[in-house]
Amino acid sequence: MQRKRLTLMLILATCSLILMIYSMGCSGPGVTLYPLEGDHIINVAADEEFTAPRNGYFLSDEYFKKVLKAQVKEF
Repeated sequence: MQRKRLTLMLILATCSLILMIYSMGCSGPGVTLYPLEGDHIINVAADEEFTAPRNGYFLSDEYFKKVLKAQVKEF
């Protein structure tokens, strides 16, 4: 009888631990996504001269495809 009770307690403790770990796995800070306005994305060819309308960064298509694996929807 004592052995069955110990086995039951061990199973209950193991299931509780698994449930606790599973439920806390995604409880970290969320990711906030900010949609880009159409005027913040400018399509520029490789041989085209370009003057930026505002301060910022240039990300090439190669960077988007290779590193970010992101896609920009054509307007």
